[in-house]
Amino acid sequence: MAGQVIINEYLTFIQNKIDLLDELSIVQICATNFTETEVETGKSILYQSCGDKVRIVHRKGDDKKKRNIRDTIKLLKEVDHDVQPTFVARDLNRLPPVSFDYVDVTRLLKI
Repeated sequence: MAGQVIINEYLTFIQNKIDLLDELSIVQICATNFTETEVETGKSILYQSCGDKVRIVHRKGDDKKKRNIRDTIKLLKEVDHDVQPTFVARDLNRLPPVSFDYVDVTRLLKI
């Protein structure tokens, strides 16, 4: 659903940091700053917005939250940016700060 704007802080953070941070850093930051419900809701919104071509995987057991975050990252990387909706934050204070420790400098050079 290209051109659609969806309010979701979790998806906003990942969509905007996916090219700057490595996957492990995004998973760690999201796991500590977003609740399990926010992660699951965000994942569902993302899968629904990508259409019928993508089937949602329901996670169970240990590390469910981190695996859901990885699923979100994977789908955002696989789906063309032009097809993805634009995710925005209603409350910018909900977006976690990123210290320089997490930034992959080699990714900065590619930008």
